[in-house]
Amino acid sequence: MDEIECILGSRGKLRILRVIYGLGEANITRIVKETRMNHKLVSRHIRTLVEMGILNEKVFGRVKIYSINFANPKTLLLKDVFTLMEE
Repeated sequence: MDEIECILGSRGKLRILRVIYGLGEANITRIVKETRMNHKLVSRHIRTLVEMGILNEKVFGRVKIYSINFANPKTLLLKDVFTLMEE
């Protein structure tokens, strides 16, 4: 399955990405709070998005901060999708 189809086919991944697009960057605790999703599920989705190159992960000791990887052209496509969904 294509990465974009995998993301668009998952409400969880879409909710996580929408939160991170809105905040700029966030740790997993903030993402769980904003999405109202289970911590384990959010963690699994984030791991997949990092492996796909959609999210960047910065580590500060035990804290991980996630942000959108704008170097990946697919993230610009996803941003356009979110913009269209809000109209």
